[in-house]
Amino acid sequence: MKLKQVARPQMIWLIVTLTLVFMPFGTSYAQPFAAGDSVLSSLEIYTDSQPHQQMAVLETSELNGRPAVIAVLDNGRVQELVEAGAFDTLLIPVKGDNSDVVGARLNGQLIKAMQDKKVKIELRTDRGSFRIPTVQIQMDQLINRLGSGLKQSDVAINISIADVPFFTLDGVVSQARVTNSSVMGGLLGFEVTASYGGSSVSIDRFQDYVVRSIAIPEEIEPSQIATGIVIGPDKRFRHVPTAVIEQDGAYYASIKSLTNGVFALIEKQPSFLDINHHWAEKNIKEMAARLILNGSSSNKFEPDLPVTRAEFAAILLRSLGIHDSNTSEAASFKDVPAASWYGHTVETAASYNLISGYSDGSFKPHGSITRAEAMVIMERAMQLVHLGQPIPEKAAELRLDSFKDESELGGWARSAAAAVLNQGLVQGSEGKLLPNEPLTRAEAASILRRLLQQFIQL
Repeated sequence: MKLKQVARPQMIWLIVTLTLVFMPFGTSYAQPFAAGDSVLSSLEIYTDSQPHQQMAVLETSELNGRPAVIAVLDNGRVQELVEAGAFDTLLIPVKGDNSDVVGARLNGQLIKAMQDKKVKIELRTDRGSFRIPTVQIQMDQLINRLGSGLKQSDVAINISIADVPFFTLDGVVSQARVTNSSVMGGLLGFEVTASYGGSSVSIDRFQDYVVRSIAIPEEIEPSQIATGIVIGPDKRFRHVPTAVIEQDGAYYASIKSLTNGVFALIEKQPSFLDINHHWAEKNIKEMAARLILNGSSSNKFEPDLPVTRAEFAAILLRSLGIHDSNTSEAASFKDVPAASWYGHTVETAASYNLISGYSDGSFKPHGSITRAEAMVIMERAMQLVHLGQPIPEKAAELRLDSFKDESELGGWARSAAAAVLNQGLVQGSEGKLLPNEPLTRAEAASILRRLLQQFIQL
């Protein structure tokens, strides 16, 4: 285990907070700014690549004794821009310099106007960025949770980036040791809260994936980054779909996630001795480095063993960065004990409609998953991440006709099989689909890696 310290004199946790407040400023990490402690200067903002002056000012202040710089938007003038023109993103660039807190402030009425035009907000700093479609901010629900009779124009919406105290790293160091990984640079946390007066509620999940980016320090080779992770309250590391991208000569980790939380970048080198020269060696290594696959022991993967239905559900969720159910109604399978290791996994996968059980109410978690069953689940995953387009029935049948054993594929799986084949996620073997054969661990690693690679490049 290594914890690499780069770019700054101490390891930093970076918190990105989107907050609705009635007071001038507020997050779950800090109290509002004290009155009369700010210094203002002008700031240029952008609608896509079009610059606009005199639409915002920078407020330099102190937050609980910590230096902060906040972009304060002229809500009325920016709303006129939104209503008058068509653009994709409102870009708010703020340099952090030596400030512990970096952010932007606008009001709920402006958010509603941006939602009507499907505009995104992006806070871009030298440490990272947060790009959120405004339609993901459920204004009506937030106001109802905060209290009746509130107006959107009454609230301020703050997007903030703040350093977190050093002592919080203790649990992260332990988890890096457990996962045999190295944390590469600072930890970044993204949080959304809604507040009015003394009340505050947290927006901890979204209906669709939201993109964040973390700047990769110059001291780190981009190829060293295995993936981004989200760190839960229990300090456990969990994979989130991540791609390393280059922009204007600098490198960033672009992260897609359905939830907020503390994020980081890691390096990990798996050491399975039984996959050398295996046809799926590259796929297995990458998925293990992303903390998606586990071995049967520290140095053994057993790539040719079949995958159980519960195991496939687990690695699919890890691949997509899904960690919790999206409904309060628990799935009910008669053979899935809630206390089992797979109980929460099966419940979560069912809540996203990724899996289903049998007509007798069972799930058969320990049974080997067939290639046909895996293809149906993969097609549902494609829908969740908006990958690919529906295939007309005639085209789907033509796609399947090229396989010698297509007649062995049941009607319940034919359209799904054609979709995943057309997307290149699943491949045949010597001209056959082998739909009723069990899926191996190596095959699972390969098809899920193809899904992940296509998703993170969207």
